[in-house]
Amino acid sequence: MENITPRTINVPEIQKIFREKKFAEVVGVLETHQIEFKLSPYLKEKIEHELPKDVAAIANSGGGVIYIGINESKQNGQAFASSINPFDKNLVNEDSWRSNIHNRIEPQLPDNFVSFNYYDYDQGILMEILIKDSQEEPLFVHYTNGSMEYWHCPTRPGARTASKYGVTLIRQAFIEKLKRDTSPPVIPGIVRIEKKIDRINERIDKLYSSPADVFRVNQQSLVEYAKSKLNTEKGFFYIQADPKTIIELENILSKNLSKAYELISNPPDIRPMGWGLSVASSERPYPAPNRWENMNGNRKINIITDHGQIFTAGSIQRFLDWGVEDYYSSEITEFGGELINNFALVEYVDNFMRFLKDAVNKLKINADYEIRSGFWIPDDMKMGLFRPYHLGSYFKTISDQIKIKEITYQIKQRDFNKDAAHLAGGLLEVVYTLCFNETDTFPYLGNDDQGMFVQEERFKKVS
Repeated sequence: MENITPRTINVPEIQKIFREKKFAEVVGVLETHQIEFKLSPYLKEKIEHELPKDVAAIANSGGGVIYIGINESKQNGQAFASSINPFDKNLVNEDSWRSNIHNRIEPQLPDNFVSFNYYDYDQGILMEILIKDSQEEPLFVHYTNGSMEYWHCPTRPGARTASKYGVTLIRQAFIEKLKRDTSPPVIPGIVRIEKKIDRINERIDKLYSSPADVFRVNQQSLVEYAKSKLNTEKGFFYIQADPKTIIELENILSKNLSKAYELISNPPDIRPMGWGLSVASSERPYPAPNRWENMNGNRKINIITDHGQIFTAGSIQRFLDWGVEDYYSSEITEFGGELINNFALVEYVDNFMRFLKDAVNKLKINADYEIRSGFWIPDDMKMGLFRPYHLGSYFKTISDQIKIKEITYQIKQRDFNKDAAHLAGGLLEVVYTLCFNETDTFPYLGNDDQGMFVQEERFKKVS
């Protein structure tokens, strides 16, 4: 590639380049929060998920454009247009694209919010997707896949799309955008920001209010409790399942009248001595005021409450990073951060879903569940997933570092008819997609007509 000096231009300037058909001048233009380049059109599942996400991200970040048919390169971590790559217009099904934008973004956008423009170039075309500013109305993207269902709020704080999940992060992203839009902050601008924040709060509260909100404080207290009990030098991974209706489990603290003690004493595992919820026989469960809990040293903790909440947390050091130190490669050195054994994480999630499914059946819990899961890691610590070579060299060896630390998905009562492998596959797909920005490959997962599932046979073969 010839020497290119990257430069920043605004949306009207790049539009002028295209309308005057001076396409060579696009080379060197940097991606920004309002300008994004794509090498090829959205195809197959990317029409359903990536297209609405990209449109919402740019709209939430002030409006802008996506240009398709532009290859990009990076210099000093910055992405810029490096060459022109026209494509066949038959690859664009405009009706399908508009339908997915219309159906998957909340609130639904008017027809003139997004416009498509085409430019002939060298026996093919280049495409421009022009997107308006969402103003004070935050746009959310709805995602469903089998039992998995959640909202996320994409933004572009820089030249990369980031999905914000969680009320605090969403509010923070929009407040930063509004402050950026109003500069210098004169009095009318401050009033405008306050009005927009009120509207944003109203929208977010409407989307996120649910019966499971009653468990939010307790969920935070369980995470804080795990922090006080576990080895936190590298942090820990946690999963909490909250029933979406208020339930009371009678006699939960009785060893004789409740199956909770039996469940937490002998949680089901894929295989013996794997990454599961089991603890040493000497580490028996003990009762707290409203729950049973047990621990495996300072490496993991399991809890069942009298409201049907199921919680587990596993330390990264000496548990979920087990075995990583046995490997060495230039990729590990170049990553320059801490690594979780991806194989271990998948097995741990699968075993949790086995435990949850048993608890729902044996404790006779009739409720939908909301799963909240994430990583508590020390500030400024870089963390990624490592895939051991001998367990599948066709995967990318190391993932991107963690982008989002907490995610959620829903399990309907009827979904407990599925096996644990599919329940775990649903959660892990969210973890891969949102936490590590992986959308093409999902290590140790398969896919069938019920959705993603953990390939449990892989784990059963490992001694």
